[in-house]
Amino acid sequence: MKRFSLEGSPLSFAVVGYPVAQSVSPAMHQAAFAAYGSPHTYGRVALPPEGWEDFFHKTPHAGLNITIPHKERAFQSASWPSSLVRELKAANVLSRLEEGWAAENTDALALKTLFLEDYGPFMEGPVLLLGTGGAARAAFWALKEGGAREIWVRARDREKARSFLASFEGSLELQGTALGWEDPFSLEPVSLVVQATPVGMADPGESPLEEKVFPKGRGGKAILDLVVHRQMPELGRVALAQDWHYEDGLRMLALQAALSWEVWFGIRGPLPIMRRAAEKALGREGW
Repeated sequence: MKRFSLEGSPLSFAVVGYPVAQSVSPAMHQAAFAAYGSPHTYGRVALPPEGWEDFFHKTPHAGLNITIPHKERAFQSASWPSSLVRELKAANVLSRLEEGWAAENTDALALKTLFLEDYGPFMEGPVLLLGTGGAARAAFWALKEGGAREIWVRARDREKARSFLASFEGSLELQGTALGWEDPFSLEPVSLVVQATPVGMADPGESPLEEKVFPKGRGGKAILDLVVHRQMPELGRVALAQDWHYEDGLRMLALQAALSWEVWFGIRGPLPIMRRAAEKALGREGW
């Protein structure tokens, strides 16, 4: 696949989502471009769902990062989805080609890296995955690749959770359980929770799990919250109070951004620079 150069005529890149004002992707990529002395620019596009088709066919951008709620649309619109994107039916990176757009899912690749490197000890028991959207699809694939043996999928509608699991049936080598928002369940046997819904994005006081469902973690339980927060969210506060390990989505966000550069430029982006830029933009350096 043809890749872009970091030199030469300026190219524009952007993150596309709705809402997107809170995104720190521009800070990460602009810092990386500055480190390389590149003339390229990176911005934000706030795009409601009904505007996707018109935007996709008219945008002048060379490359796009895709976030909520457009990841499935990005897959459907791409001319050249990767095998991973075809499996997940969701994409978070688009790259313009002369004959259309190529699509990749660096969310899944970043999560796989985190699960393999840091979360192995927390996948001995069942994993609870919250959500069924594009981020959840990336997380499910990464959990499977990372060695999870049992995954519970919890959605507002149990049938949606069942459909989600059924869409992975051809590659399933693990036990899956579908849960609705109202179904009773216990976190006692769960060793890892992956929070892949937008809950807490706009209001960190909102949590997808009630405090009463948390047993004491005793150092053996963890939550990976894929939302990136400017302040400690309610979910993290409760988790830490119950001796759970808690991490939000900042590290994953920076890694998927660095992997986006492999798609666009054929080299991995400068991860430490991108992460520091994200922390500064969030106002939480050292958090």
